[in-house]
Amino acid sequence: MDKHKVAIYIRSNTGCSLKEQEGELRRFIASKGLSVFDVYSDRGYSGNGFNRPELQRLFSDMKEGKFQAIVVTQLDRLSRNCRDILTLIDNELEPRKIKLLISSCGIESSTPEGKMFIALQATFAEYEQAIMEG
Repeated sequence: MDKHKVAIYIRSNTGCSLKEQEGELRRFIASKGLSVFDVYSDRGYSGNGFNRPELQRLFSDMKEGKFQAIVVTQLDRLSRNCRDILTLIDNELEPRKIKLLISSCGIESSTPEGKMFIALQATFAEYEQAIMEG
């Protein structure tokens, strides 16, 4: 199996279009010398929780070892819940040696610095969700 396959995850309920996110991620992936395994795209779903059909398909493929990284434009595309993000990294990604790559800031979950910045971003994403919900 190609050791450089990545999964693209995109989500949009407002703002940046799915097509724009996918284009940005494909350019980012190409610049890193990686290749796309598949694109997982959820339209019209909130970032609160992981109950989204394409994200569940991504998790299923992840458990089957079909790719080595998940790539998102911004962390809040994956989730706006800090606990969900950190649990995903600790319990699912790290044991499988799968990285989470965030193109907008160039960080990844496999380094201590990257994990720290992801935790900070997840905290802000959760805060923004709480503000939006009023």
